[in-house]
Amino acid sequence: MTHSAKEINSLCDKFVGSILRQDGSIEFNEDSEKYRLMSNGVNYPDLSFGAICAALSGTTRTLLLPRLNIAVSNDHKYLWAWCGQVIFNYNINPIIPAHKDLNLFELYLTALHAMLSGRHVMHPLESSLNIHQRQLLGQSTEILCHLSFPLLEALLKRACHQYVEMDGGVKCKFRVNGCAYSPGVDGNGFPRECSSIFDLLTLYLNKVKKPEETKKWALDN
Repeated sequence: MTHSAKEINSLCDKFVGSILRQDGSIEFNEDSEKYRLMSNGVNYPDLSFGAICAALSGTTRTLLLPRLNIAVSNDHKYLWAWCGQVIFNYNINPIIPAHKDLNLFELYLTALHAMLSGRHVMHPLESSLNIHQRQLLGQSTEILCHLSFPLLEALLKRACHQYVEMDGGVKCKFRVNGCAYSPGVDGNGFPRECSSIFDLLTLYLNKVKKPEETKKWALDN
């Protein structure tokens, strides 16, 4: 049985609702675990593109919880691993040509390897690894989390290259989230920069992304 985007969003919303207490705290219990995607037979390889997008959005809500709590589950680990596997199998161009930015390309590949090397994925040769290799294997999710933000920031700066340099320097005027950015130096003589991931995401969504291309990609895949 495959699951629709609506069903996946509903399960994620029910999970979040089941763990929130009236005082704003969270409490995990047997009732909340029954709303996990994998507990309901969700198999990521069977999902449509729209359902995968819903899973990514929904598991973000079940990951980032009130009071800065983060709770990683198998729902997250297997979804990240599946997305990494799709990228590897279909040779999706990450818009990071290795010959143009080797450091960013290697960061991207390292993050992908971290997605696919956790203990939730079967490792028949794990017993032959030394203690340091096993430790890295067991901490692959934590490694991925620490790599994801600099990778996202770098990808956004590359995508928004008309507006910002890779070091964050502002190339032309733009305004997002109530903040105005412009080239030049600030009152202290330092170059004006944009290093806010939130502002970069907003800039990408509002100024750079082409909705018709995104829609075409979804229909073709």
